[in-house]
Amino acid sequence: MIRVSNLIVDRLHPHFTASISGEDTAFWRTIGGAIVVQAHSERTLIITPPRGTPVAATAPFVILAVTSEPETVSSTQQVVVPPRSTDSG
Repeated sequence: MIRVSNLIVDRLHPHFTASISGEDTAFWRTIGGAIVVQAHSERTLIITPPRGTPVAATAPFVILAVTSEPETVSSTQQVVVPPRSTDSG
């Protein structure tokens, strides 16, 4: 999940990608279809990486939110996915 804040007077239609080891992925899918973030509001969204994107526990990455109208690029702080537990019990 990701929280998106819109601090400007325009509606935003963000698209998301990740920068992993300096390489940008294809755009991530937003669960629930096209997203609009109204002016001066926040939304919490669920995004999923495109098939085949190597989001490994050992590689920190940054999520980028991009809009075309107005042209904006915003980013998260670095994210590290914790390793999954192999403990079965």
